[in-house]
Amino acid sequence: MDKQPNLFEEQQIKFSISYDAEDQQLSEHRMDAMLLSKSIDSVARLIKLADEILHNKNQVNLQTYVTSPAKEGSLIVNFLMLLLNPEVAKMILNVLGFISITSSPTLGLFRALRKINGKEILRIYTSNDDETSIIELSDGEEIKVDKNLGQLIASSKVREYVKDIVSVPLNNRNQPVFKILNEEQKIELQFDDKDVQAIKQVKTNTISSKTEKLTVYASFSQINFDSDSGWKINLDGQKPVAVDLEDQDFFYSIRASMQTVKRHDVFKIVLEATTSNVGLNTVKKKYKVLQVLPDDRVN
Repeated sequence: MDKQPNLFEEQQIKFSISYDAEDQQLSEHRMDAMLLSKSIDSVARLIKLADEILHNKNQVNLQTYVTSPAKEGSLIVNFLMLLLNPEVAKMILNVLGFISITSSPTLGLFRALRKINGKEILRIYTSNDDETSIIELSDGEEIKVDKNLGQLIASSKVREYVKDIVSVPLNNRNQPVFKILNEEQKIELQFDDKDVQAIKQVKTNTISSKTEKLTVYASFSQINFDSDSGWKINLDGQKPVAVDLEDQDFFYSIRASMQTVKRHDVFKIVLEATTSNVGLNTVKKKYKVLQVLPDDRVN
């Protein structure tokens, strides 16, 4: 049997979510049980999914609890987080926007989705040598965010959970207000009617294209002296994948026989990988070799 965490031994962080409106139910601190339970469930699922996306699926870094009944004023739900791995857990809560870490400021998931304002996300670009992601929107706007935040926004389930937390409980209510409060009950985030409506418009469809720039160590299984297409590389754990060679210096050195390539020669390859959704449950991956460098690892 798994050992249950001890609430008195683990580090803890508390935050609250508040719902308010010019509404008879909320003025009496009541909400439909199904709506409220879905919101609470979505908070827990959002935090769990963020933990999996940003860290290790096999390691739980924080656990979510609900504490104490709603307080006077508006309907408030109090959450208690057990930080099983405090450093990672605080990072996750910071990226989500439930807490603020002064040393690591971030736009936060809720504010980022508000900024996107219901526009369709066409592509998210990330790089393993850059700590930011670029979100390309349907109107041509580009938004730069923290790379961890970009990874979360790329998940359709993450966006769905945020809608369930913010807009569903306040749907069709007059002058709605959504707040996230910290442990001292000070406001971390406040959304008024226009903001709540923007979250309601968030698209939860699968993003059509995600592009990642990464550096790998791989060998070429197929080369083409006549074109920058028709090349293949061996990626770890995969069959040889087709790539377009965009490193013209490397291409011309091979073509002019200034450099030879043997099947088992390993290179340091800067790769761009684009994942596109081309149909129902159909994903297509395309690779570009941006640069080919000598293997610089120490044997």
